[in-house]
Amino acid sequence: MIRISGAALFALLLWTTLASAQGTQICFQAPSGINCQAVNALNPLPVAGSTGAPYAYTPLTPSQNGLGVASATALTIPTGATYAVVCSETQGVRWTWDGTTTPTASVGTPLAAGQCAAFSGAGVLANLKFIQQTATATIDVEYAK
Repeated sequence: MIRISGAALFALLLWTTLASAQGTQICFQAPSGINCQAVNALNPLPVAGSTGAPYAYTPLTPSQNGLGVASATALTIPTGATYAVVCSETQGVRWTWDGTTTPTASVGTPLAAGQCAAFSGAGVLANLKFIQQTATATIDVEYAK
């Protein structure tokens, strides 16, 4: 049997009440900067000032799906895009983003089949090039601003 003194029990109950009252802090990027607010039963999601989206990005179309990369291939970037997620489908690919190095089956950063990489910045997107490591590789690309 565990014995707890009255003072210890009071302290535990007080701590539990305060922790419950504080709730969880949710932080997001607002136009004015980082905004953190408590979220609890009295202040549920969405918090004031949030866009309702978990990230400060707006999806853009068109995406590129099943894009063949048999030779060094640049992306077709929608106007205003500053962010992209690139996923390698069934075969690994390699990529470069310096604007001068052409990727080959053995040059560039590898992206394994089934893996995704995120790229941010208009200059980075403009310089990205992909190539297959193994025949029939394709990539899927989603854009945002």
